[in-house]
Amino acid sequence: MVVRNKMIIERDERRTVEWLRKEAAARGLKAGRKVRIEQFEKYENGKTKRFFRSGRVTELHPYIFVCEVGGVRECFRYNEFLGSETGRRVLLNE
Repeated sequence: MVVRNKMIIERDERRTVEWLRKEAAARGLKAGRKVRIEQFEKYENGKTKRFFRSGRVTELHPYIFVCEVGGVRECFRYNEFLGSETGRRVLLNE
């Protein structure tokens, strides 16, 4: 077994599209769930600011999932939910 990003995976299993979808489903991502989007912006003077938005998951696709955020449909990669992307993260609301 290999420990990567606090997840235990089998050595044979790769980070494929199916693995990303399965891992996201295991963590509770499904249509109808409320999510919170945390976005980071870096300014020229070196300061960083965090913004939070909330929405609801509406559709799951092979490479992305779609959320309704403030009346706008926005697409996210599964990596943004699993925490391996920089710039913005998608978190489940309890």
